[in-house]
Amino acid sequence: MNAVKQFSKPEGFLGRLAGRLMAFKNRKRGKWAMELLELKPTLDILEIGFGSGRELGRIAESVASGKILGLDHSHVMRQQAEGRNRKLVKSGRMNLKTADVGSLLSEISDRNLDRVYAINSWQFWPDQTKAILDIKTMLKPGGMALIVFQARGKDANDAASRAGAVKLKDQMEKAGFKEISVYEKDLSPTIAVAVRGVA
Repeated sequence: MNAVKQFSKPEGFLGRLAGRLMAFKNRKRGKWAMELLELKPTLDILEIGFGSGRELGRIAESVASGKILGLDHSHVMRQQAEGRNRKLVKSGRMNLKTADVGSLLSEISDRNLDRVYAINSWQFWPDQTKAILDIKTMLKPGGMALIVFQARGKDANDAASRAGAVKLKDQMEKAGFKEISVYEKDLSPTIAVAVRGVA
């Protein structure tokens, strides 16, 4: 597997390196996402594509008594995230699973979540329309979904990030989300966008 593909599904030694690199380079984007999630101590939260688990650890600092769940299709990233959040996993406060987003409903049994979010994994989902519908199914009425996207790669630019936001907003509207909002964050090498909706 080449180095570029390691950022979509990290595997082996290169995957471990990619995970550490992503955790370092994407700190500002992750912090921004945490602000948009409007965290509270009792929320039950799921991250899709948790990568190195850095954001899950941040979540735990603000969510003192809620459930913290994660789904990622990379076994290497699960190992890295569990290592980073060892105490939380051991205590049972955090539960991480290895599976593709297409298995979301079968892997995560909870249908009463307060927040479901993803940070730059949406572009890798094989069936985005189904995944957005599944996310809505998992949220309690009034629960929030947040999808963050930042165009990357050699052809990435601000226009590509904004085009992703338009597509995401359309997918969330078709899934029946309400109060859909689009946000932008000035980052390098392109802006990041976030689309937030209420179930």
